[in-house]
Amino acid sequence: QSSVLHNGHAVWKLTGYLFVSVDLYVFLHDADGLDDWFWAISMDESMADDDYIAAKCVQRNVADPTQCTRWQTTDYFLFGTDTFSNNSGIVVNDSFCARTDNRLCVQSTQSALAGLHGTYVQIHVNTSAWLREWTECDTQPAIMQYRYYPGDDVAYFQLVDVYDLWVVAECRLLGYSVDELSAEHGGDAVRFHPELCTEWTSLVDGSLDAAHKIYDETLTVATDACEDDSCALATDYVAPDHLCLSRNSIMHTFLEGTYEQTGVVGTKYDTVEYVKSDALIVDDGDPVPIYIFFWGEVEDLAWWVIASTNLSYALEHDGEKTGVFGYCSASTVSPSQCFSCWNFWFSTSGHTEHGAWHADCSFDIAEAETATECEAATPELIPNEQWPEYICIRDSVSSEYDGVVDMSLLIGAYEVTWDDVTADSVPYYVKPPNDFNSNNSYIYYSPFYGFWYIDGSATDGEDDTNSLLCRKEGVDDYLPTECTFWYDTHSNNIGSAFIYSDGCSAEDILRPTAVTSNEQKNENDLEDVMWIVTGVLVLSAICVCVYCLYTRRRNRHERVSTAGDGDIAGGEIELDEEVDKQGLVAENQKNIKGGMDMRPLHTFSTIKGNDDDDDLGETDEDGDEDDVSNDKPRRDILDDGDQNDKVSLFADKAANAQYLD
Repeated sequence: QSSVLHNGHAVWKLTGYLFVSVDLYVFLHDADGLDDWFWAISMDESMADDDYIAAKCVQRNVADPTQCTRWQTTDYFLFGTDTFSNNSGIVVNDSFCARTDNRLCVQSTQSALAGLHGTYVQIHVNTSAWLREWTECDTQPAIMQYRYYPGDDVAYFQLVDVYDLWVVAECRLLGYSVDELSAEHGGDAVRFHPELCTEWTSLVDGSLDAAHKIYDETLTVATDACEDDSCALATDYVAPDHLCLSRNSIMHTFLEGTYEQTGVVGTKYDTVEYVKSDALIVDDGDPVPIYIFFWGEVEDLAWWVIASTNLSYALEHDGEKTGVFGYCSASTVSPSQCFSCWNFWFSTSGHTEHGAWHADCSFDIAEAETATECEAATPELIPNEQWPEYICIRDSVSSEYDGVVDMSLLIGAYEVTWDDVTADSVPYYVKPPNDFNSNNSYIYYSPFYGFWYIDGSATDGEDDTNSLLCRKEGVDDYLPTECTFWYDTHSNNIGSAFIYSDGCSAEDILRPTAVTSNEQKNENDLEDVMWIVTGVLVLSAICVCVYCLYTRRRNRHERVSTAGDGDIAGGEIELDEEVDKQGLVAENQKNIKGGMDMRPLHTFSTIKGNDDDDDLGETDEDGDEDDVSNDKPRRDILDDGDQNDKVSLFADKAANAQYLD
């Protein structure tokens, strides 16, 4: 029972779990003065919008909700209608619900599990789902759930990142009958025991591909809580003056460096704001400041964020239009106290629908009293002779790859090139046109983002579907052949077996196929014929033009004469000048064509919108900002679903502003 009264009667509140379930309120509805009052269960905190009512008591003039014996629940999440149906399964009493001490400890030494290791608590004694416990230093939400797919008669236990909806780990139950797996047939002995599952696969650390999971014999699910890992924050802790951001693995090298306090302090929790000491310099030469602040000062979400705008701007705009590069889930005094993994947004230009938040559990924010403590050692320059003269690409990709890259456009040898390369830069590699690809192809390194890039587009322009990229693995691993994983522009893992330098030579360079002497003679004869035909056509066109000009002048003279002193002006036709939007690319083709888009595309205004509108918050062709729609329902994450369905969340019909889709 809460301290809130509605219509002069008590209100009971069920607190939800972040990104999984919303808060629910039991209150007495006044029927808008048109009928007798009734008890209702709503997802609306104000209890004013009937569209958010999830259940209601059929009986009227009931003094207490525990006295209601007939309830109806909404059909919206089942059939998409605003009707209600009788539900005999709802029982309301004045005692505590049947709770359980069932806890799970999920751990792995092979995978960081996107930071979702830890203790999980069963939601309800009758629900085969467990929610991750939080501490102040780690508030990252997750769920361990049982999923049965009746169409295929298979069942899985899944560890789900409920914000990104990534299945971080899963285990298929083998050796069980349909009756044992299906709850409809009483399969309780299986679905409440994830510890029975042993064939787990887990997400590869640092992978950009949600499907990139491999067998993990080290993943364990124990039927007890994990050892105490509370953060035990000191009450007298003072936020440091400077922060040092180390190398991260999600291709955000430009975020590394020293951050210092700005003097801005939040009004809710008194948290401090930081700004990068050296602003970023983007392509147009304008400096771009990068900030770190606590998002809880803006709205009810315990995140430390790295953003392109400051706290004052976020507060002024209620969190809208605030681009976020990364976040760490914690409710702490300083981001350096966040034990959760940092998550960074990653997408390629023009493919934001394939973007996602990616956990980087190796990323670290260290405290420093002075800026000099953050200075990193200058990487040693690699001598020219240590760079291979040729790098080869072959059509040998991961067997699980199902992307759109056409390897025939990439195969062949690339020759090292030092043209226009400064002394402190790395060379790039060029492959000439050939029978498979009429354009030059490139392999080059972007120090700003920290990744290697293969550009094998078959056409000029913004088409980058035939491009690949990988993160530079380490300081000592400087070659593109040392990358562990390459990805296409949809973040699909393509492996690394296709690229090599040992045994690659000039003989592997592909060039246009040479023609024979007879073919050349026939081609020359054809060219002669074409020149003769062209000459005839040109002479004919000149004659036609002369005749047309003569006829037009004669007709105009006749019209002017007929019109007397009138003057007839000729019409003007203006041809629109084509703007070379790829001018920079054409000038320096080793630059990214499309390529990585590390601007903060995943803004909070975008997150709140309709899932179908991946580019919400951006400017449309009319120059107007896209309207952010908030009226797309989501199914219960606990419901059994079709195997091809994306795991979805249970939420209200219109996602509340504090919930990020």
